[in-house]
Amino acid sequence: MLPVWLSIFMFLGVLADEVPGKGMNQCLWGHPRRRLSQSPLNPKTAQIVYGNHFYQLKANESPPRPFLLYTPQSGLHPDEPLPVVILLHPQSFDVLKHGHDNWEGILSLAAQERFAVIMLLGQNNIFNVGLNLKSEPGKADELTYLKKTLEHISQNLCVDKHRIFCLGLSNGGRLCQHFVSDFHDASFAAVGLVSSVRYPYPNHNLQPVPMIAVHGMDDGIDPYWGGGPAYWGQESVPQAIQEWSRFNGCQRSLSSESIPGVVIYRHTQCIDEADVVLLSVEGGGHTQPIVSMKTSRPTIRCGPHHLPVVYVNVTQVVWHFFLEHGAAAPSHAAKNSVAFQGNLSSAMSTIEVPRGVDMVAGQLPESAGQAQRSLSKAEAACMVTLLASITTALVSATLFFYRFWPREAVPADESLPTVRFMRLARLAPEPSHEISQQGLQEKHEHLRI
Repeated sequence: MLPVWLSIFMFLGVLADEVPGKGMNQCLWGHPRRRLSQSPLNPKTAQIVYGNHFYQLKANESPPRPFLLYTPQSGLHPDEPLPVVILLHPQSFDVLKHGHDNWEGILSLAAQERFAVIMLLGQNNIFNVGLNLKSEPGKADELTYLKKTLEHISQNLCVDKHRIFCLGLSNGGRLCQHFVSDFHDASFAAVGLVSSVRYPYPNHNLQPVPMIAVHGMDDGIDPYWGGGPAYWGQESVPQAIQEWSRFNGCQRSLSSESIPGVVIYRHTQCIDEADVVLLSVEGGGHTQPIVSMKTSRPTIRCGPHHLPVVYVNVTQVVWHFFLEHGAAAPSHAAKNSVAFQGNLSSAMSTIEVPRGVDMVAGQLPESAGQAQRSLSKAEAACMVTLLASITTALVSATLFFYRFWPREAVPADESLPTVRFMRLARLAPEPSHEISQQGLQEKHEHLRI
């Protein structure tokens, strides 16, 4: 009977290891090969320690590519599974020079909520992801880069395979979706996208993924209504969101506009609760390479039409979504941490007058058309202003030519009416001095009578 009880015990142990939060099988690719040290980092080794630091390491790729790792403050048990946020930069943003200063929101949050942040670096500050979220042949292999990076980190940290998240801005957001579709060595608990929503054709993803996106409706780089650069395509952002909701099997779609300026689309009742949410910012332009908690440093700036833009705290919005859909930090969420007290009532506000948007507000009538009409009115207003400027320029040019165009000099001893008469006289046909034969005969007969 001993083998039977032993088999049952081993079977229950396997089940326990497969439950999130139970057992070391929650670590990505098994137990770390090295123990974490509380001592300062030795630059001669690749060992990673806790301590709220940047680490510039290299993935074992050919050629090796660097990445940055930000670990939380000390306090976690070395064997405790650690949530990881993969943070991907926009195009032309130098993370090595400006990452720490411009991403203070997500990095300070990582220190407080105790999760690691992995920052991948694009070759020449750009990731290889083109039309339909596919990589271009002959350029950087981003899938291998991510795999080698995770393998390297997993040798030192217990990366929680159930709590891997991706947050990308612009070019980095499109890479997040490329990973969701084509990276199968690990799954993502949730994804946050800023100015980057596209849909992969075809989509090779194996399971639904919760997704939240923020996009400016006056985006002049990656247009909200489609078109623009070759990598972007003709599909609008709402259409791409609709495709993701279909893939996730969402059964219900709602839209709300708690305050003018932000339209929130929620696709719910999805498979595995993989909700899809879109925050459309009216008048909002393209993203800046900033992930901050300060209203003075917004992630979504104003668009080309310079309309008033509602401030969106992207860090707070995305992390709240991660807490709800990926249990990013369940212990802290239960304690209602300082950074996120209550709901998202303070996540968005206008820069001029602070006011809140509640993401759990009641449903309002469909407002997508209204939002598009607002942008159309702004474009019409700009067109009217342009036409008025052109008209003013034409009138000014006419007055200029009338004032300075050379004209015939008026004689000093002649009055204006005389001059006008002289000009008209010059334009009149010269009188004919020829007299026809018939005219002479009539004149002759008249004299004879």
